[in-house]
Amino acid sequence: MKQSIMNSNPSFDYGAFLTLETEMRRQIAIGDVTPSIFTFTFTEPGNYVFSDASNQQKIMIITVMGLGEECADPDRFV
Repeated sequence: MKQSIMNSNPSFDYGAFLTLETEMRRQIAIGDVTPSIFTFTFTEPGNYVFSDASNQQKIMIITVMGLGEECADPDRFV
């Protein structure tokens, strides 16, 4: 997984996401199409940027607010 320069936490541990990728590839290889759920709890505030491995133009940006911080407009989606 390639780290984006937009990430504000340079020490973020991508281990859980790499494990997810490995498991998804394993399932695809054996033809397993059973849906699965993946959850992750971000413990450090900051911006986390993820891209689709097959299309770098598809990105997901997650912003984790710190204590006392709040979104400028909590009802708006990016």
